Amino acid sequence: MSPTADEEIQEILSTPTSASFFLYAGAGSGKTATLIRSLAVARDALGDAFRSTSKSVAVITYTNAASNEIKERLGYDTFGTVATIHSFAWQMVHTFTKDLAGWLREDLKDRIASLQADESRGRSGTKASADRLRRIARAEARLVALPNVRHFAYSPDQTRPLRGGLSHSEVLGAFAHFLREKSVFQSIFIGKFPIVLIDEVQDTNKLVISALLHLQTLRSEQFTLGLFGDTMQRIYPDGDPNLEGSVPENWAKPEKTVNYRSGIRIVELSNKIRSAVDDRTQEPAPRAIDGVVRLFLIDDGAEDKSGIEAGVREHMRVAASDEGWAAGTGVKTLILEHAMAAKRYGFSAFLAAFSQDPALRTSMMSGQSLGTGPAVQLGQQVVPLIKALRARDNHLADRVLRKYSPLMDRTFDRDSFRLARDSGAAVREAARTLTGLVTEGDPSLRSVLQLLRESQLLVLPDVIDDLLEIENQNDLADDSLEGEQRAWSAAMDVGFEEFLRYFEYITGDSPFDTHQGVKGLEFERVMVILNDADAGGFSFSYNKLFDAAATQNRTEASDDAVSRTRRLFYVACTRARSSLAVVLYTPRIDESRISALNAGWFSAEEIVAESDL
Repeated sequence: MSPTADEEIQEILSTPTSASFFLYAGAGSGKTATLIRSLAVARDALGDAFRSTSKSVAVITYTNAASNEIKERLGYDTFGTVATIHSFAWQMVHTFTKDLAGWLREDLKDRIASLQADESRGRSGTKASADRLRRIARAEARLVALPNVRHFAYSPDQTRPLRGGLSHSEVLGAFAHFLREKSVFQSIFIGKFPIVLIDEVQDTNKLVISALLHLQTLRSEQFTLGLFGDTMQRIYPDGDPNLEGSVPENWAKPEKTVNYRSGIRIVELSNKIRSAVDDRTQEPAPRAIDGVVRLFLIDDGAEDKSGIEAGVREHMRVAASDEGWAAGTGVKTLILEHAMAAKRYGFSAFLAAFSQDPALRTSMMSGQSLGTGPAVQLGQQVVPLIKALRARDNHLADRVLRKYSPLMDRTFDRDSFRLARDSGAAVREAARTLTGLVTEGDPSLRSVLQLLRESQLLVLPDVIDDLLEIENQNDLADDSLEGEQRAWSAAMDVGFEEFLRYFEYITGDSPFDTHQGVKGLEFERVMVILNDADAGGFSFSYNKLFDAAATQNRTEASDDAVSRTRRLFYVACTRARSSLAVVLYTPRIDESRISALNAGWFSAEEIVAESDL
């Protein structure tokens, strides 16, 4: 009898350097449980030897929540070093000050050269030119300051770059470079972590994955790499779209093909959705319930969406013989496009400012997962400060300012920022002015940021600081701003409350969520809302997905709108345990019905018209 996937992985991990592996683990297959069980078996076999030589198994996770869960289930045993990719990379590189300085020097030179090339092709005297020159000056200032940096710091908000603050992307870039190019670093790394396991590998930074694959090939007798994931569930742009093609042929490739989560009918639907991408299928668990699925086709011009969705829940109550659908309290509603949440939660105007550029818009809505970008950097500082000031919580406001304000930093170069001698008085005065602004109505985001910049209470992200500087100058030629600055210029016209609600949404503090927020979770009853008109996005299209459903075209690009939407749809549907309602708002009801039938996604009896609600 062939070993199970768990047994194969446990054998590999109990005999270090015997092999490396890529575990395909589909939705609901128990991937995290396999990882934890395998670590426990490896700990029994290797724990004493590893502890006596200060070795450990590195477990790289995608989120802090996953990291904390694995640590807890392992009993916080030091045999496993569990961390997100960001914190793990920083842990590995932070002591290599000289090497970091060398890498950063070359990286800054490359950035300067690229900007200078752009400047030579552009028009001088324009706002775009002024922005390029400022970025060049900033990078050159970092180069000048670099010899004086004694220690680097991980600073994802990039508020202190001149004193050795490294951004998220810089930490990952340096880590990947050291893994590829520094033999001493490679030896130290493998000596400490002869086994590295990566959860949700399909969404992990492609540069780091490529470097680890390179290292494993280079030191295959000393280094075991284990990858856990499912390429169909890649939902973030950081991941490698050609991951499976990058994995060496001689690796072990166990599979977990049983879905222990969902009912039989839901597993069948998921397999059909996936069939356009690859030949992988899942089986329902031996004692799985039948499960219920329905597709509701609604005219996208319908105005009373709340009433329609209440009718969907009532229909599902009857179809599934499940009173849990009755009031909607037991139903998880997944809104797959951020603009739909923006409309419901009240930050539509802010998001709309970024909607002309698909890449920028996607980046703006990736804050929760990536923890980077000017919006997240800004929100991490400004939102808790404003909330503290509004609540008259001086203790909390003081904590925020001590963490972020240059006025509270004794090591800060005051001359370069023209700060007042009495920084304490400057902080109190700026805080009083800011409190008055944010407690009297809803000021514009621009007015809040201008006050922060003028008082130097906080250091704003570069793109915003540069934009405010541009807007303060009247002698530049009339030229359109570059994409990100143009978007931020429009975004700053909205009320501060819109930005606050946006930040609450991407950090998971709002009552709404998307499939990104619930990835890895499961719910008894799921209603998936698909509405291109409300979504207003460029990266995804459910109407296009249904149009393409019947063709099952496997030649589609890995990151075109249809394939991205297919992965979103797959992830959303596989959250359901017992019953699933898919609500498609579309201008082409008849065509969508035919496509869904021809693709084999739904039967005629499972497709419900609006008139039947």
